[in-house]
Amino acid sequence: MADRHIEGARRTYLAEHYRVGAGAEELTRFAIHLRDTVAQMEREGTPIGYVSATVVPADDYLASVLEAPSEQVAREALARAGIPFERISSAVRITRTDDEESAAPSHGNEPPNHQGAEPS
Repeated sequence: MADRHIEGARRTYLAEHYRVGAGAEELTRFAIHLRDTVAQMEREGTPIGYVSATVVPADDYLASVLEAPSEQVAREALARAGIPFERISSAVRITRTDDEESAAPSHGNEPPNHQGAEPS
């Protein structure tokens, strides 16, 4: 379900939700409800997938990412979930593969490399 790649001619859609005064808990409930609604639609045979959601509490903002064959199907999921949104856009997802992740820099978690330094 979540984070599952959907085969076929599906596109990624980003829905933006601004809910002034909603707070992190309410925005998280919206995201969970959308995820559950999409799962129900999948069980019913609708070609849609829930990818992820990001809550930005300081901005009263929720970004939800869906995969669907059309914007209309993504809009249908949002409508069925009863979650208002300000904008929906076709998007491009860029993810890290396992190989990229293992080759990624450690961001300071390793000791510095002292090439040429004498051992102590």
